Amino acid sequence: MLNRLISPDETSWPSLAEVRQASGIIDVALKAGVSANPKLLDPIEGKLKRMVSSKAIDPQLHNAAIGAAVRVAGYRNFSSLALVGGAPITVWLNRPLILSPEFNAIGNFKVDCGSVPGGAVFLYDRDEEHAKKTVLFDLEITRCSQGLDDFQWINVIFRNAKVAYEGGPLNLANVTFENCEFIGRGLANRKVLEQISAKKGKPVNLLVPAT
Repeated sequence: MLNRLISPDETSWPSLAEVRQASGIIDVALKAGVSANPKLLDPIEGKLKRMVSSKAIDPQLHNAAIGAAVRVAGYRNFSSLALVGGAPITVWLNRPLILSPEFNAIGNFKVDCGSVPGGAVFLYDRDEEHAKKTVLFDLEITRCSQGLDDFQWINVIFRNAKVAYEGGPLNLANVTFENCEFIGRGLANRKVLEQISAKKGKPVNLLVPAT
């Protein structure tokens, strides 16, 4: 179905409705725990990233393509985890999470780090290679400290959180920041966070390479 909506051929871009429908399919699959063949997702992600890089594309379609590209990358990690017999983390155990060196999928729950003894960190392990293999989806994250770099964030709400960005790849699809404190060192990183803050609590789609 995704291949029909986002065809890898170079003759034309998919429509706004098709891109949004593809994003919706991935959202449902993540929530239901339904995986796909990771290799089949590569050409779809490639097409979407070419759309994101295009200078001659409708702004609404461009924004939708960003959200879809992040979703496809995250869904590939989710599906790769299933391929090796892993399962997503879907329960918050009231302590900071530490990532596996393999693929990670974390989602479908609410977090309030204000109730965590010893600190207010959501994901403890900030190893870059671990993070690149980690998708976080359908989460509400309250009163936590969290770096955004490298992960794929899909349908996530940050509320009263301390959010840091350190210049790594940034992958946001329908991510909302409510009453958050943004922490960034360096002018380029602060500009990215200012772009997020300017949304004033509205959902953000953002795809930024490492700076």
